[in-house]
Amino acid sequence: LSFYLNVFGTITHKSTDMWNPVVGNKYIPADLDTSYLHVRTNSTVGSGDKIVIWYYDEETRYAAGISVLFSSTVEYALLNCQQYYTSFPTSIPAEQDKEWVIEKRDLKTKVYCNGQQVLDITVSSETCDPEYADTWETYWGREVSKIKFSSQDDTASDYYYIERVWEFERATLLDLVNGTVVESDSQGLLIVTLKDKQNGIGQNGTVCAEYFDSKSASMFCQVLGFANGWWENYSVGNDYFESWLENNNMVTVMSDIRCPEAATSIKHCHANMMRQNCHHRDSVWLNCSNWEFERASLIHEVNKTVVGTTDHGLLSVIFVNKESGEKINGTVCADNFNRGTANTFCRYFGNKQGEWGSRSNNLKSVSEAWLRNYTNRPTKWVMFAAKIMK
Repeated sequence: LSFYLNVFGTITHKSTDMWNPVVGNKYIPADLDTSYLHVRTNSTVGSGDKIVIWYYDEETRYAAGISVLFSSTVEYALLNCQQYYTSFPTSIPAEQDKEWVIEKRDLKTKVYCNGQQVLDITVSSETCDPEYADTWETYWGREVSKIKFSSQDDTASDYYYIERVWEFERATLLDLVNGTVVESDSQGLLIVTLKDKQNGIGQNGTVCAEYFDSKSASMFCQVLGFANGWWENYSVGNDYFESWLENNNMVTVMSDIRCPEAATSIKHCHANMMRQNCHHRDSVWLNCSNWEFERASLIHEVNKTVVGTTDHGLLSVIFVNKESGEKINGTVCADNFNRGTANTFCRYFGNKQGEWGSRSNNLKSVSEAWLRNYTNRPTKWVMFAAKIMK
């Protein structure tokens, strides 16, 4: 069993060699405000087995707990809040081998089973039974620093481990200039700092390029104060740089980053933390910019007059600097331009698909002189352009 959904701001360190056999009635250090509790079970539905975990504060005072019952359906109870077991609001995964993750933050409890969230509940006078009306707030209000598996009642828990929570603190870019590694403003090797929420210790490291994409690049560039950006696989190409990374303990601290298309902040992204299975040569090199695409148009020269079209012509784009408001006009370089890119632009213009060719291949929709006057980019930027047709 191996899973976890890690979200920026509540980032975790997971290692499958950290499992410990459950020993009943043993106090286990577990600051549940800064960690997650993982429990592994092999009980079958209908067996009557239970997970029973008690919470305690720093002074070993009882601080509530949680139980899971494998009856005809899998049910749960929040100890010192609910007198009877109740069914989970979400179906429990059918696999017999289960990994449970219990998250407690103040009065809120979340439970995951085999990677699926099955419970999200906040303890209150509405969610607790009347029998606990006078006591639930006292117990659930205590800060948990220890846990204990019940030796008498817990017949389901086989193994456990406590997963540390990391917080994303900052990002920087490093570049090699004249043989010296320096902090760069807008481009360089992406270095992130994670902070162990329990002890406050930070860890610097690189970001693995696997699954990294343009959305991830934009989210990190926003952290660095830019509007968007692009990325490439980092190739060391310099033994000094690689030695510097190793001498400064720059291990891979972040991998498998996935940012939903609707994400507007790095906190909306998911990642695996502290899995050091990525070489420095597979790290992310980030390029950030404040320029954003504003609009595109197709232009064509008819009788020495340049006119706009919707189905064929020279592809022209306008970018705006989100910081200064400055705008630039320009064409699109044909290098790495492909049919997929052409179709994307054609859909932008209201067409289903398209074809393209470079301007150098006699597809001169407009003259070179006109281009020099139209664009405020150097001439070398307009030597290749895409022509898109219906």
